[in-house]
Amino acid sequence: MGQARFYVANPDFNNIQPQTTTNFQIGAVYKNEKLTADIALYQITANNFPITITNPDKTVNYQNGGTARYRGVEMELTYQLMGGLALTANGSISDARFLEGQYTGLYVGAAPRYTAMGGIVYDDGHFFGSLLHKQVGDQWGSAGQRSFASIYAAGLTNPTLNYIPSYASTDAVIGARGQWLKEWGYDNKIEVKFGVNNIADNRSVTGISGDPTGLLSVNNTKLTYSFMAGRLFYGGLKVDF
Repeated sequence: MGQARFYVANPDFNNIQPQTTTNFQIGAVYKNEKLTADIALYQITANNFPITITNPDKTVNYQNGGTARYRGVEMELTYQLMGGLALTANGSISDARFLEGQYTGLYVGAAPRYTAMGGIVYDDGHFFGSLLHKQVGDQWGSAGQRSFASIYAAGLTNPTLNYIPSYASTDAVIGARGQWLKEWGYDNKIEVKFGVNNIADNRSVTGISGDPTGLLSVNNTKLTYSFMAGRLFYGGLKVDF
């Protein structure tokens, strides 16, 4: 029964065809005693791009979205300040849009326009820790940006029902490693760590599924929202045998 929910009864009706992609990528890497950095440019063109729309009853509709293109740049660097202490950062800027088909010119769903991460990490072999801030750029729900011409024509003003603003999380972890049972005759390496995710307790929307076409407000049952988990404390213990 669960598999039948994903079965396309009439593929020809939605023009379901095998997806093909053409990929291009170029990049460079630089490294010295203190700095490691890399950059990459990419472009991916996908034909017969599938669009999945989850309905309120959890069934899934598939559509042929036409041709979509992803292009962007990714960057990463790590700089050693001293000993085991280093600064780290990475980021990306991307553009994902439909080139052909019924959604030509609109944004592909679940494709952030940018991502960024930066912070500090420490690891001297015995003690370790990190404090990292992560940012995910604005994007559209899994159905992608949709045409709301009918909404504009009716003089209504909420054409961005499945638009997801950027959201962020700051995470921290500290820990230690050692052979603390050696005096009792055990040479096992032990690692303990404690951490907290989403320090600011951000509860932003991270995903929207469903078809927003024809909906006039967020007070509806045709869209399903996902949110960031709240502040999370955790601990871990690892023993090597």
